[in-house]
This record gives sequence, structure tokens and C-alpha cells, in this order.
Amino acid sequence: MMPHVSEQAEVLIDILGEVSDLGRELSTFETFQALAMDNVGRTFFGLNSTFQHNVQDAFIAKALNVIPQMMTGPFHFIAHCTTSFGRIVKPLAWLNKLLGTFALENFSRDIAKIVEQRRKNPSLRRNDVLQCLIDAEERPDDKTNEKSAKNFTDDRLSLLIYCSFQTISISLCYATFLLAKHPDIQDKVRKEVSEAVAKSGSLSYETVMHKLWYLGQVLNETLRMYPPSLTFMTRAAKNDFEYNGTKFKAGLSIMSPVLHVHMDSRYWPEPHKFNPDR
Repeated sequence: MMPHVSEQAEVLIDILGEVSDLGRELSTFETFQALAMDNVGRTFFGLNSTFQHNVQDAFIAKALNVIPQMMTGPFHFIAHCTTSFGRIVKPLAWLNKLLGTFALENFSRDIAKIVEQRRKNPSLRRNDVLQCLIDAEERPDDKTNEKSAKNFTDDRLSLLIYCSFQTISISLCYATFLLAKHPDIQDKVRKEVSEAVAKSGSLSYETVMHKLWYLGQVLNETLRMYPPSLTFMTRAAKNDFEYNGTKFKAGLSIMSPVLHVHMDSRYWPEPHKFNPDR
């Protein structure tokens, strides 16, 4: 799947070059949203999408309509109070419809059409995430029952897509913002990438994962300062345990205030300072 990601990065570079040559401004948020959706479309569905050349595409608009409903208000709170969000997608969708907001239902319906088309046409087989899920669903020795597998492929795939789309685009925006504010750090990142590409010839998966250490630190620091989840991260206790005199039972949902932890000076000296060298 890395070739798809690299290809879309090249498209982005060309677009930014054209904008720069014309002396124009552009919205990095819209640009990164289109980039993220192109990557999602190609790696998840094997689609030859061109969202970067049409940032106002209707599919992106539908995804954007879903995000505010799922990431704010009661839905957002419910999602962060449980470690089993996948199992409550349908009840949330029903409640969403009851309240008169249909963006989630419409978006999921579009995804379901693509999934069903791939199920019925083996000739459309692709090397992507969707195909892996379909193969798992149809595997005869799979212990997962048909109903739960289908729910994963349809319902949870929709959830995975629009959450990935929004998380990627927002994180890229903040990373770009921080690099623009700190040109010295930007120069170090540029030097590292240039040297890595000069040695390997391309930004392969191995190069990105094993050679771009400083870029990884920049992204980690970006996520510390601007985490995608500003409220809580929920995890379930695997075993009974005791911490500071308090006993916790296995299966208990434990909520951690992400931003508060990330900005706690006990763990991060000068927490409001962008410092990838931590």
C-alpha cells in the first residue's frame, strides 16, 4: 500500500508547486483532507480517486458532515466512555436518525454499496484493506461468525474510514503549522528526508519507518501538543489490580484525560514548548 501513499504525496507536491508558482494561498485543512481521503480511497478500496484535484467532492462533503455528529456532543462522550465502540455503532446510528441527523446513515450507505459490489464481483479483487476484511469474512475456518464479520466490514469500516480521514488531516495541519513556526526544526526535517531519499532513491516503507527518526519525533511531539482526542482515552483493565490503594476489577473502563496528561509538567518539562528532542 506504500506505493499508493507515495503517489498521492507526489500529487500533493505538484499541487503545492503550482500554487506557489502562481503566488496564491490555499487552505491546508482542505488540502490535507483531500490528501487523506485519496489515501483512504486507494488503500481501503483500491479506488483511483482524485480528491486532491477536487477538494469540494461530494464524498468528502458527506464525510465532513459525519464528523461533527460523531466527534462532538453526546456521541463523542458515549464513544469515550466505552472500550467497545464498534458494537454500539448501530444504536448510535439509530439514535442519530431519531434526532433527525442523517449524515452518518447516508455516508455508511455509500460505503455499503462499495462493499457489496466487491463481494459480488471477484474480478474486482484488489490488494487493499477491504479485500482483507472480505477474505476474513469468507474464510471457512474463521471462528468469527458471519453476522459479526459482516458488521465489521460494513459498519466498522465506515467508522474507520471517516475517523482516519479526519485524524490524518488534522494532525498534518498541526504538524505543518508547527514546522512553519519553527524554521530551524523544519530545516532539520528537510535535511533528514533529503539524505534518506538520496541513499534509498525513494520514500519506501523501510525508509520512512527506519531512517526518518527526527521526522517521527516531530510527529510525536505534534500529537502530544495537539492530540486528535482532546477529552478521554478509554481502556479496559485486563486483570484485577491495585494502584495507590485503590482496587480495580478486570473489565473496568478506565478513562484517561489525554490533553491534561500531555500538558502535565511532571512528565513534560515546559509542556507548551514544541520540542521534538524530548
